[in-house]
Amino acid sequence: MCTIFDEWIVRDVDRIAVQYFEEAARPAAGLDHSLCIFRDTCGQIPTIEHNGDVFSCDHYVDREHRIGNIQQTPLAEMLDSAEQRAFGDAKRDALPRDCRECDVLAMCHGHCPKYRFISASDGEPGLNYLCAGLKRFFRHSREPLARLVAKPPSTAKAPGIIVIHEIFGMTDWVQSVTDEFAAAGWIAIAPDLLTGMTPDGKPARNLAMSAAGGMVRGLPPDQVTADLNACVDYVKGLPSCNGKVAVVGFSWGGSQCFRLATNRKDLAAAFVFYGSGPDAADIPRIQAPVYGFYAGNDARIAASVPPTQEQMKAANKVFEPVTYEGAAHGFMRSGADPSGPEADKKAREAAWVRLKSLAGNYKWTVAFTPRRPPATRRRGARQRSAHRRATF
Repeated sequence: MCTIFDEWIVRDVDRIAVQYFEEAARPAAGLDHSLCIFRDTCGQIPTIEHNGDVFSCDHYVDREHRIGNIQQTPLAEMLDSAEQRAFGDAKRDALPRDCRECDVLAMCHGHCPKYRFISASDGEPGLNYLCAGLKRFFRHSREPLARLVAKPPSTAKAPGIIVIHEIFGMTDWVQSVTDEFAAAGWIAIAPDLLTGMTPDGKPARNLAMSAAGGMVRGLPPDQVTADLNACVDYVKGLPSCNGKVAVVGFSWGGSQCFRLATNRKDLAAAFVFYGSGPDAADIPRIQAPVYGFYAGNDARIAASVPPTQEQMKAANKVFEPVTYEGAAHGFMRSGADPSGPEADKKAREAAWVRLKSLAGNYKWTVAFTPRRPPATRRRGARQRSAHRRATF
């Protein structure tokens, strides 16, 4: 199952529905389980026989679990009976200590009580005989699924933000900065726009940066827009999202961020980091405020800023660029490295302060705590979370 999951998450997230995999993803997205065997309690899916007899569950069609007859008692009344509620609560209350203290409890909740007929490590009865396999799968899938969505450490509804990677594709740094946005209070999603595009179908992080760059340059613009729109739609639909979704991009991603603003009217804001502006003819379609973050030592991109300012002003659009003198192109990445140039470090810190100020102005209730990820941090690249082929 773990091997199949590894293929599914890269290639087939929306083409092939695998119920166990999709259920495993729901906690990572802040959603309750939809399948009764993974919920903490059960009892809302009874079975009705041909004669009208109603039983607590299709796994318990026996005299002990008969709760009535639909010809004599309304179904809603039977489901709300003390007997049926006790049956459903027992799924949670009868868990052995091994389950209650398990690190994947939220993904499993002990599975179905029908299969709890072995003893736990301390001899306590009630352990599911599928436990070892379930635990192995959920531990294997937990981290890749958690990377689909980085969530802020709060139970309050939060704004969303789509993080668009550089021309190098999905990298450890993109994952790290996405985690920073989540720690800052956003529901942050970083789509891997090369997912499914490599010759062998494997994640683009297995490619050299030069190869990834060539593939990113060749992405059809309409495909990129469709992928990013899927991300926005996904985040807006999360129960934990307050309905406001911004977009941020870096370098190539910054240009795509600006371009998305021309194609998406409901963006809360666009944060463009050292990316070029869109075609002049597309600027009148922009509805969201656009905020630019540029490097002083970046002649090519810096030369594009004044014309973009003029075009945005002529179209009566909000565009507020800031240039960080002394910093180089890519300062958000290099500034996160303790051995990086001081000018880039200062620009990065100043950029986070500005983001905090802008978020406060638009009352997004984002509590920023900018942090610098350790240079030694090396975790797997973030999988795409709302790819054109990825919904759950």
